[in-house]
Amino acid sequence: MKSWPGGKPLRISIRATVIGFFLFATVITASVAISLQYFFSTDMATESTLSVYQKTAASTRDYLSAVDSRAAAATRILSQFTRFVGDSGITADSRQLFAEAMHRNPLFYAIYIGFPNGDFYELINLEADPAIRKQLRAKPEDRWVAIRVFGEGEQRLRRFNYLDAEFNIRVSREHKTDYDPRKRPWFTDAKLGEVNKTDPYLFQHLQAPGETYSTVVPDNQAVLALDITLSSLSGFLNTQDLGEDSEIYLYQETGELIASNQSVKEAKALPPAPELQLSEAQQQLVDSIDYLTVSNEIDWPPINFAASGQPYGYAIDVLKYISDMTGIPIRYVNGLNWNEMGQMFLSNELDVLQPVFFEENRQLLGDLSEPFLQVPYGVVTAKGSEKISQVEQLFGKTVAIPAGWSLANNLEENFPQIKIVRVDDVRAMFNAVREGKADAAIDTAPILNYTAAQFFIEDVVIHQPLDFGEASMPTQLHFMINKSHPGLTDIFNQAMAALGPDHLQALKDKWLDSRSSVSRQLGAVPYSELMRMAQQTVTDDLQTVSLDGEEHFVYLTPFGETEGKQDYFAIATPVDTVLAPGLEKVKTSILLTTLAVLLLVPISWLLAGPIVRPIRQLADDSEKITQRRYKDVEEVSSSIAEVGDLAGSMSNMSAAIQRHEKAQEELLDAFIKVIAQAIDDKSPHTAGHCERVPELAFMLAREAEKSDHGPFKDFAFKNAEEWREFQVAAWLHDCGKITTPEHIIDKGTKLETIYNRIHEVRMRFEVLWRDAEIDYLIRLAEPGADKAALEKQKQDKQQQLRDDFAFIANANVGGEFISEEDVARLHELAETTWLRYFDDQLGLSSGEISRLQEAPRPLPATEKLLVDRPEHLIERQHSTDFDPKFGIKMEVPEYLYNLGELHNLAISRGTLSAEDRFKINEHIISTIKMLESLPFPDELKRVPRYASTHHETMKGTGYPRKLTGDQLSMPERIMVLADIYEALTAADRPYKKAKPVSAALDILHKMVQNDHIDVEVFELFLRSGVYLQYAKRFLPAKQIDEIDISKYLRDG
Repeated sequence: MKSWPGGKPLRISIRATVIGFFLFATVITASVAISLQYFFSTDMATESTLSVYQKTAASTRDYLSAVDSRAAAATRILSQFTRFVGDSGITADSRQLFAEAMHRNPLFYAIYIGFPNGDFYELINLEADPAIRKQLRAKPEDRWVAIRVFGEGEQRLRRFNYLDAEFNIRVSREHKTDYDPRKRPWFTDAKLGEVNKTDPYLFQHLQAPGETYSTVVPDNQAVLALDITLSSLSGFLNTQDLGEDSEIYLYQETGELIASNQSVKEAKALPPAPELQLSEAQQQLVDSIDYLTVSNEIDWPPINFAASGQPYGYAIDVLKYISDMTGIPIRYVNGLNWNEMGQMFLSNELDVLQPVFFEENRQLLGDLSEPFLQVPYGVVTAKGSEKISQVEQLFGKTVAIPAGWSLANNLEENFPQIKIVRVDDVRAMFNAVREGKADAAIDTAPILNYTAAQFFIEDVVIHQPLDFGEASMPTQLHFMINKSHPGLTDIFNQAMAALGPDHLQALKDKWLDSRSSVSRQLGAVPYSELMRMAQQTVTDDLQTVSLDGEEHFVYLTPFGETEGKQDYFAIATPVDTVLAPGLEKVKTSILLTTLAVLLLVPISWLLAGPIVRPIRQLADDSEKITQRRYKDVEEVSSSIAEVGDLAGSMSNMSAAIQRHEKAQEELLDAFIKVIAQAIDDKSPHTAGHCERVPELAFMLAREAEKSDHGPFKDFAFKNAEEWREFQVAAWLHDCGKITTPEHIIDKGTKLETIYNRIHEVRMRFEVLWRDAEIDYLIRLAEPGADKAALEKQKQDKQQQLRDDFAFIANANVGGEFISEEDVARLHELAETTWLRYFDDQLGLSSGEISRLQEAPRPLPATEKLLVDRPEHLIERQHSTDFDPKFGIKMEVPEYLYNLGELHNLAISRGTLSAEDRFKINEHIISTIKMLESLPFPDELKRVPRYASTHHETMKGTGYPRKLTGDQLSMPERIMVLADIYEALTAADRPYKKAKPVSAALDILHKMVQNDHIDVEVFELFLRSGVYLQYAKRFLPAKQIDEIDISKYLRDG
């Protein structure tokens, strides 16, 4: 049965059960309906979401395809219809054609031509992006910007013509340049008859990421190119109506992000740039510089890298500080490898090449600034490889390093034992190790850590730092400044020196701290799960994936292939967002269901009435039966057949229980009387005690109930059960005597055990008598014997033996008090000796032999007349450590029995030794044990207590618990008097004669005065005449004498 925590059974009313079942059925039905609603709404929401995502992917694919197709078609058509003027010019019609193409396709940012002689012509659409006007310093009335690069050497110029919508020149400006289109990837990768598309890179003028489509013009081998910005693709993804929580990513299989609807999450803002005080000459130099062209690597994070064409990194932020402090604008160039950047720097197309390690020969190429960062080196190996900390551990192994890195040359020069393999970039370096093409890869530790975290590379191990021993490997990064700007290096150094500890710590926290997760997501898909899904078999379906600890629906599909590289389109939306509408409906349904259930409660309450009412009546009848009020049980009627049958069975059960209970009571009473009779029959000297004590107690208890005097005013047995409880206890008050040995109960003399050992003592006197006769005859036979004198001696000695034996025999009876003088005489007589001629250990039982502690003595043996032998001491076989719950407080003798002759004869009063007395009194302990072990019902639960307290006294000197009057109830006090009065007047005691009623009352009165018996019970015993009623019923007439009870009453 289920229980509450407190242990009480869980019980529910029948009405609550009926209502509960009704509501349960209602709730189950509603729950099934709501669950089905939730299931189908969730399924519909999932299917709808999948359909929307598929349409979004299709529309994005179509959009990209359309953009790509239009750009490629426009490039191809323009290459066929462009008309040239001379070696490096185009006709006005061709310029109009360029403008018309960009007007019809706002995504086209610029169209330009690179000529084989190095000249360059570009037409820029100022409406392609709002930022372009700011970058080119165009006015609102300007519509186009035409750029020409022409000339040779020191005469090479870049001219800007600002045109209105009618191609009228508003203003022109020009400056020297070393720009050579023939060194650009869009030029070098262009092919005749094909349209080439570059990877995303930063447009120099726009300073925004984009892609270039280019092809070779058939007429003169010039290259025509068209630029589109990637911001247009991200803008398109932002227009998709998927909700604010939906994230869209278009990325390469390597994890590099192409476009997203998510704005870049900037890390914690850096402290503002400090003020920089420049000299007049330095300020003039700064004013003379329109902007600085600075290199930006694609994949050297977190120092210098590009994400979707945008420059980022530690070095970029340092340059931004320099720009803010000096006011010099910076334009970045990316999309080229390190060697191409170096060539641009040498041809004066770049003002700053960064970052670079210090080398002696580099000082000839440009001016190196002070170091802005020091980085340790690290090693990448496959998982399971040994830990590498010394460069010598790489001897004989293949090590991958990006092409153009000066590190490769340094290693080859200092450690020829290492085989160097040059790869395209840092990612290729990791892939070489992962694919087993290289044993290890070396780069600076920040780059390795950042790249591994950015692209979720987990199947390699990065060891850091790497010790190169005595070899000097550069660890400090510098900016290399073109010598065409003398004095600029000092300004850079001065600006970097102005950066305080707060600035440097902020830069470190942003880019070099492994906990900076925002900066690590730049340029890469932000979730490792999307990377793993791209590497597995991808199905065009929704999957539930945990992203940053939140469940998301993720849709992933391949998105085309370029040059063997697979792109992927992914949409991620929190599950809660997708299922929210369905959940709202479910919540509404639950609310409405709850209201309906609450309305049904009073209805179900009324409907439960025909069941509840008769069931409650039956419960009342059941309670009456439990309380054994069988006559109060009423017939219950009900129109419900099952309830009516139950009511009939309840009445039948009540009658059956009454019959059974009556039979059980009769059986128990008979059994109790049998036990009492067996105890009485056990000893003829106590026959009738277990019958007479209850009768006397019942007579006195009835008088106590009738009395309204003193303490009896509030006394009464409340019902028949309590009266029967007292009766059962009275019958069982001496049930423990069944365990008391019969020879103890019947011990009529001091030397009695199983028999009276006075006969042994008498036989010893007989031996002494005959010894006197023999001694007389021997001495008489001697010559000259005086017969008369010898005769007198013999007679005197025999008379003394008669007197001594009479004294011992009289002491054995125990009828009189034994004085100390008598005890001394016993010990004196005990010293009398006699000769034993037979072995006293023959014919003994094994138990007797086990108690012997002395070896047989030689015969004849001298024996004392009376003796206490060690074998007379009987050890206890059972523990007397009584259970504390019984409350027994009796002094226990050391031995079970002491059969010593002197010990027993010296008993001062009566025939029982201390051991015998305890054995007699121990019957009450047996009574407690026996009755406490019985499972009495509640109505008889006090039987053990009532039956075991009749030897207690009012002053607490009784046994077994030494209870006081305050601890004795009225029934228990009645039992005390009844037991004593019966014992005093009983004629079947072996150790005393029956006392007349007057003598018994005298003794009882003394016991009252000694606070042994309750005075109120004693006086009730007298006033009610119970003492006389009992005497007339159970005592012979000769014991009933004249009595004046007034002398015993307190009021005279």
